[in-house]
Amino acid sequence: MGKGALLLVLTSFMAMSFSYVTKSESEYNQAREKANYEEKVLARETAQSAYNIIVSKVKNDFDGYRGSVTEKSLITGRYDYSATAEADGSVTVTATGKTGNHEYLITGTITLTGGRLIDALTIEGRVDDTNIVATDYLITGNNTKPGGDDASGIDVHAILTTSQATYDLLRQDFNSAQVVGVDGDMDIIKDEPLINLAALGDAILAYNGAKRISYSGNQKFGDEEVFGSSADPVVMVVTGDLSMEDDVRGYGVLYVSGDLRFRDDARWDGLVYVVTDGGFHEFKHDSAVYGAVILRTTSDGSNSGNTDGKSVSDKGLIGGHFDVDVFDEATTKEIYHEHQYDDMYDVTGVDLLSAGCKKGGLCWNTVFVDKGTDKYKSVNIEFVNANYGAGTYRIKIGSTEYTGSIESGFSKTGVTPSDISVFEMNFTDLCSLSGTSPGKVQGDVSNRDNAFSVRVWRKNNGNGKDKDKDKKKDDGSKKLIYEISVYQHLKNGSTTCNDNADPDEEESNVAGMRLWIKQDALIAYSTKTLKTLKPLIEMIDVDENAITERKTTELSRLKTNLTLKYR
Repeated sequence: MGKGALLLVLTSFMAMSFSYVTKSESEYNQAREKANYEEKVLARETAQSAYNIIVSKVKNDFDGYRGSVTEKSLITGRYDYSATAEADGSVTVTATGKTGNHEYLITGTITLTGGRLIDALTIEGRVDDTNIVATDYLITGNNTKPGGDDASGIDVHAILTTSQATYDLLRQDFNSAQVVGVDGDMDIIKDEPLINLAALGDAILAYNGAKRISYSGNQKFGDEEVFGSSADPVVMVVTGDLSMEDDVRGYGVLYVSGDLRFRDDARWDGLVYVVTDGGFHEFKHDSAVYGAVILRTTSDGSNSGNTDGKSVSDKGLIGGHFDVDVFDEATTKEIYHEHQYDDMYDVTGVDLLSAGCKKGGLCWNTVFVDKGTDKYKSVNIEFVNANYGAGTYRIKIGSTEYTGSIESGFSKTGVTPSDISVFEMNFTDLCSLSGTSPGKVQGDVSNRDNAFSVRVWRKNNGNGKDKDKDKKKDDGSKKLIYEISVYQHLKNGSTTCNDNADPDEEESNVAGMRLWIKQDALIAYSTKTLKTLKPLIEMIDVDENAITERKTTELSRLKTNLTLKYR
């Protein structure tokens, strides 16, 4: 073979070799590109799985879950994820999928976007008397987790009231820094509730499922009693007054048709709904409610046909009103208080023999009768501050009837209580009654801030023959066993009586409430507890369309050079 032919063969061989090498490199590059693509896909799928996991965890516990994991194994690779709370209340979630030499990052934002439905404390009706001790109590509409930690999400108002008078009173009596919410300090508003409170009450009472617990009559719970649990809330209905004391715990809906007292370390997680005629409601010591509290005072129905909810005519004495306080000893603690007594019962005076200590009763039989017999055989009766009691009296003891002007006074010794068949006083001039307030009257033991009072005393006779509790020897001293004080309750800031007031200014068919908040008592709005109640009461829907999730970024990156590029 000639050199020319040999050179041609060699050239052809080299060309074939180059072609083979070029083809192998191309196939290699194609394989490498395919592997890279597959790793990218697997990293993305891993990241998406991790993202779904973290989003689900945050949605299920928006207020609580802020966890993270690293290098968690999955069939398609490994992943990291995290949830971080932001200053605006949202939660940032990140998920990274890892396969081979590739990572895929997904970030997103989860926010609580639902509106407010129930405020921390809602008061429908009037509050006429408060006792707010400025220590460490707190009413907060800032979303709070049970236990006291702040929670992300929707904040609401600390207090909403439907009454202008209540709004004015609460803003006067509360410490601004201890009533906080969506509008900051002193977050008290006058407005109509966003939820129909009457319909909500009906829905609670209509619930008759397995989680309902019912009690009839006045109740007191304590000694570490527990009702329901955070995972298994109840609907507890108490028809009567309720006192929650000691370390009692409750979870769910608490419905009370009477007075409510939360004391000691008592705690309720959920909704507390109270409705009664007026009522005395107290939160004190270290008691706490995480969720919401609703206080309502009901109408007696006498305003039929009057759509503004006010009486068509002024009951009781014209203009303003008078209050009564009853005591069974010389003390600052009354056994009965009724605001706007004359308007409440459409009277112009008092009948001391009215039975009981509620709904117009002035406790006479409670103090003087013991199982059908007299507790005291002999008592002394006298009027105090008679000059502040313009009107007339009528008292019948045995067969003798005593009548006269209240201002002239009355005094009688050696009276057997069961011999008294009539004990009435009728007031003719509201402005002649002492103008004062419950706090001043109750705080002044010796003179009741000039309020007209009827006092009943007994001597320490110690003869041992009657049923007197006090068997001391006769020392000539007197022991106060009954006192009723009547006075004109001046409106906030007022110093003068207005007996020509527009009758329609008085919502005389609705009783006012008394609200006491003391020591370290806490009422804190909590979405976490309220959202557990929807399966029991459909109307309590604080979670409706509340949580939204949005992906913000998806990035692919090659670990070798950390070059980021959009997918």
